[in-house]
Amino acid sequence: MLRSVRASLVCLALACSQNVPTRSRHVEPAAPPTAEKAEPLPELTALEVVSTLRGHETELRRCFFANPGARGFVSFSWNVDASGLVHDVKSEHSTVRDERVEGCLAERLAELKFGELEGPKTARWAFVFQLVDNPEALTRRERGRKAKSRRNKARNETPHADDEAGVTIAPNSRGALELEAVDRTIERGYPLFARCYRDGVLRSSDMAGALRLRFVVRADGRIESIADAGSDLSDRQVVDCVAEAFFSLRFPEPKKGNAEVLYRIHFAPK
Repeated sequence: MLRSVRASLVCLALACSQNVPTRSRHVEPAAPPTAEKAEPLPELTALEVVSTLRGHETELRRCFFANPGARGFVSFSWNVDASGLVHDVKSEHSTVRDERVEGCLAERLAELKFGELEGPKTARWAFVFQLVDNPEALTRRERGRKAKSRRNKARNETPHADDEAGVTIAPNSRGALELEAVDRTIERGYPLFARCYRDGVLRSSDMAGALRLRFVVRADGRIESIADAGSDLSDRQVVDCVAEAFFSLRFPEPKKGNAEVLYRIHFAPK
């Protein structure tokens, strides 16, 4: 009798446990921690970059000799820590497409030593090589005569509007920029252009002529590409140097797409 009572109690307990609904609790997965975006580093000015590159131009230029037929430009970005050491050198864009040239330039940049800074910064620069063909070799007297002829022509003749306009937007340009804004931006590069010309005058004291460039300004205001548009300077290193300075400029954002710009600047000894 006692055994049957116990069996009944066990069966009753099992039945109850099967009929009692279990209450499930839904737990939301913990949201992953949001990674805070690092603030972009302040950028060194073009003059600060140039002051450090000064004196290293020859060894940097030699990197292009790894490919005798190399022509074009290679743009880099890198970081500089507070002690002035260079880190994280990256090739951003290259029309040379030769790993030897890019690797050599990256190595030379990594060896640079900037002065002590208040904090880490970022920097960028583009290296241009042989933007124009090597001009015909001229004697000193011939160069002087041609330079004088160009100066007289500029003073005494009415220039052709299409050829001598300081800045124009190319007729086939997709985007548009205000010419006054382009002029103001380029004026900020005059100290860099003057340095290029002074170096050229040290090589040839009577160097003179017009530098004509065609460049494309992309959506963020930086130059995407640059090409010669009929420069007649006798020193092609000056053309390369000025083109490098143009890459450092930041233009207003063009409207309706990339803007193609034509620019002319005349150099003459005083």
